[in-house]
Amino acid sequence: VGLGAGFAFTVTADVILSSVPGEQAGAASAVSETAYELGAALGIAVLGSIVTGVYRDFTGPAGTPEAAHESLGGAVEAAARLPAPTAATLLDSARQAFVDGLTLAAGVGAAVLLAAAAAAWFLLRGQRLEDGVEHP
Repeated sequence: VGLGAGFAFTVTADVILSSVPGEQAGAASAVSETAYELGAALGIAVLGSIVTGVYRDFTGPAGTPEAAHESLGGAVEAAARLPAPTAATLLDSARQAFVDGLTLAAGVGAAVLLAAAAAAWFLLRGQRLEDGVEHP
């Protein structure tokens, strides 16, 4: 993922900076970096909220402490204070809820990525990039 993202960000920065006059390169770079940071923060927040929302709704055994619904670590701590069969059921339910949340978040992320790729494909189709180099 990191290698692919590195290539994508390099090309994106090159396209952005080559699309503005040299005297505006600093501003274009700043806008590009701000958009990247905002998108990353928003993406993490949305996907994290999906995982958290799915996780908190899991059904545990009777007597499951509220802390078990706050985090997977809370479920592990709560299970340590429960009888073995109840603890095993709680841990299984919590782990499955966490995996379900990650699965849904990954699906949403993939759908957004696919939609963005399709939008870029259709909106940028037929456009030519200028390399900014004068050719004799």
